Amino acid sequence: MDPIREATAKEAHDTKNVFKRLSDDIIPHILKLYGSSATAQDFEIYAPNATFEDPLMRAHG
Repeated sequence: MDPIREATAKEAHDTKNVFKRLSDDIIPHILKLYGSSATAQDFEIYAPNATFEDPLMRAHG
């Protein structure tokens, strides 16, 4: 494999790992929020002035 293609493939692979880790950290908090079992720690992923709203509830930062 030529060096440029190899570097491009490695970079693409590394990017996927970053996104996977990010989603692994965020999704459990979102699921707790939707499941009405969120703790204060689950809200830390949002900006301090964020608003979360769905048909059943509204949460302000």
